[in-house]
Amino acid sequence: MRPKVIITGAGGGMGRACARIYGNAYDLVLVDLASPSFESFVEELRNDGCVVEAFAGDVTSEAILSQIGDTLDGRTPFKLIHTAGIGPSQGDRQTIMDINYFAVERLLQVIEPKLVAGSSAVLIASMAGYMLPPMPEIAKVLADRHDEGRLEKLEPVIVEMGRDIGPAGDQAMAYVVSKFGVHRLVEWRAADWGAKGARINSISPGVIMTPMTRREMASSFNAKEHGDAAALGRLGAAMDIALAAQFLTSDAAAYVTGIDLRVDGGSLAVERTRAM
Repeated sequence: MRPKVIITGAGGGMGRACARIYGNAYDLVLVDLASPSFESFVEELRNDGCVVEAFAGDVTSEAILSQIGDTLDGRTPFKLIHTAGIGPSQGDRQTIMDINYFAVERLLQVIEPKLVAGSSAVLIASMAGYMLPPMPEIAKVLADRHDEGRLEKLEPVIVEMGRDIGPAGDQAMAYVVSKFGVHRLVEWRAADWGAKGARINSISPGVIMTPMTRREMASSFNAKEHGDAAALGRLGAAMDIALAAQFLTSDAAAYVTGIDLRVDGGSLAVERTRAM
């Protein structure tokens, strides 16, 4: 029985690239919103000889999360590549936080009972997660997963900080907080995963040319400016992220867990240097 790779957001740029990377050696469990594009991609993979189980639905849906959990037998190591998410122009602050952070928590809660030695996960965060000033109170609120009122506690902070950004600043700040939360999430989970012989990491992409990024570039947010700042002088490609995920889930990274890997072409390094 071949091991499985769960890929969320599998119809998007990064998810598609990951499916291509893993499809030859692993059975694929692909999740994305229902669309003709997703359906045709799944069919294309099957025609290429890949074994694919596909679930069309929202990662915030308990039904979809339950279906994902049911694909795992609790005996075989598996990999999770979680690319599903939305940009700051694609929802209000509550929707952004729910999809980009709280749904990630719920997904981990579903798969964690099935963890066995050799399992690994990569969560897609963002270099935006590094743009939050030191605010331990935000981390403290996010860390308390038993508190059902966390979003309500975070909203005043998100709105206040967003005022300094301009129109729709609360959406941009919600995006920053959600990705900061993903960074912390892999740190908080690393010990529990490690006790089972499993690893969990995140990747923070820079400006990667995917359909979602093109939509962001058409909005009022500054995606293009961040991309132009890359030390390597180019925007990223979805395959850059897929190859980094492949490394983090491979035996070559067997002693790597609880970290965030920046795959941003050096954009954040350049911005920090200019700010000195």
